[in-house]
Amino acid sequence: TTVPSAYFDSRTPDRQTATQEFWDRASLDHELVISELVLAEIEQTPSAAKRQNILDLVAPLRNIEISPEMLRL
Repeated sequence: TTVPSAYFDSRTPDRQTATQEFWDRASLDHELVISELVLAEIEQTPSAAKRQNILDLVAPLRNIEISPEMLRL
């Protein structure tokens, strides 16, 4: 959740800008994916507005199946 969260973190403007640029470039050249594990972590975001912004950002991503390796991590 670090990258989607940083996308909206205006407390560190340089980091936010770099994250937004990364996100925009990465989505052009790569298939970005997400899992239920990350979505569950996003759901714990205390701010309802920030949580919704993050969920909207990741909504287009393909949701990948959770593997045993992912659970071990």
